[in-house]
Amino acid sequence: MPFGLALNESQINDPGLRQRVNDVRRWLADGLDVPVDQVWDSLREWSHRAGLGTLRDLGVARDALEPAALAASTSSSMKANPVSLSGEQLLEMLEAAWE
Repeated sequence: MPFGLALNESQINDPGLRQRVNDVRRWLADGLDVPVDQVWDSLREWSHRAGLGTLRDLGVARDALEPAALAASTSSSMKANPVSLSGEQLLEMLEAAWE
């Protein structure tokens, strides 16, 4: 989740969506009791402490990441994503979540 949130945030140009992400950042920062600018890293750390492993820990093979990213980039669920993301961007996100 933190990887997707960070990626989406990096692609937002719309002021309304930017405000929404800022709201989410503040809510998470309050819940994690961390500064707003550290929320994505803190969420990753919290996830790790909670026992939520990386994609590698979950048994996902590294060579499965590219096909998964390509499939995700054209999936119907991407229609609900607040920004358009390319297969390459999704692959980079999955690689970060795998390590």
